[in-house]
Amino acid sequence: RRAVDSGHSPEVIYVDELARTKGKPLSQDREVYLHDLPWHDYSEQELREWLTAFGTVEEALFLRHPTTQEFTGGAYVRFKTHEDAATLVATFPKEDDQPGTLHGGWSLSEQMQRPGDGAGRGSAGAAAAAASGAAR
Repeated sequence: RRAVDSGHSPEVIYVDELARTKGKPLSQDREVYLHDLPWHDYSEQELREWLTAFGTVEEALFLRHPTTQEFTGGAYVRFKTHEDAATLVATFPKEDDQPGTLHGGWSLSEQMQRPGDGAGRGSAGAAAAAASGAAR
């Protein structure tokens, strides 16, 4: 509230911007985080249509700046099945995560919302620790 009152834009940071998921996804993972979408070249509707080429999309949340409502180039996409999501994730090279290059991976925020499975996945504390380490 103070940032808004003082005329500054609030800053919003998504956990997937701070840290990438590590290890193999679980069979129930269905959400993909995308960044650097080419939003200057395509409309939101065109990007939604592109996503359907990978499978049935249950939800697509295109991230927007909280003050200007401009698209930021990030998105969360939840597919109907793990296999559909895996099809999209497989299109991105694992090593090529250069700024300005469209990239996607399994959603860390989805994994944080799951109850822990004994391996540190789904643990908000473990994910927060990973994110704080990445932000340093």
